[in-house]
Amino acid sequence: MNKESDGEAILAFTASAPLLAFRLGVGFLKMKRQANKSAKNFYREMVRNGVPPSEARKLSEEYTSTVSLRHWIRSMGGFSSWKERNGSDRH
Repeated sequence: MNKESDGEAILAFTASAPLLAFRLGVGFLKMKRQANKSAKNFYREMVRNGVPPSEARKLSEEYTSTVSLRHWIRSMGGFSSWKERNGSDRH
């Protein structure tokens, strides 16, 4: 590749990046909304079948927590909290 074609490739990527980010964001929000709806249904069914509400709430919250950017980034080794890095709550 030469410098001109490299520049064109960078320009093409730069021009398409905002649309890609927008589409990813919209897709994530749709997935999050569906997960929240599913968690509500999951909670209702567990309570209806005799699971204590507090336990059903914990389980449904755990279900929706997996559809979280923070969860995904942490699972890939991304950012961590101060407590996780240093083993304490002190700053």
